[in-house]
Amino acid sequence: MNSKLGGHILPAGWDPRGLGADKQSVYYAEYANTGIGARRGDRVPWSRQLSGDEAREYTMENILRGWNPDANVALGSSTNQ
Repeated sequence: MNSKLGGHILPAGWDPRGLGADKQSVYYAEYANTGIGARRGDRVPWSRQLSGDEAREYTMENILRGWNPDANVALGSSTNQ
């Protein structure tokens, strides 16, 4: 999302390398990417572009479902070194 994708990104995007079962369960989507590697017309058929409303659902809170990896870390504490 909102990334500049260079020429090192294959035009097809992500491909499970011929593993047919993975194509049935994978969800490959992107939103508002730019650059030569972001050519939407060259993506694999099962990829999709998210709408703005869909993209807003992809927050850290929603993705991690409330888990905060920093919750138990006391910043600046000498016990965490």
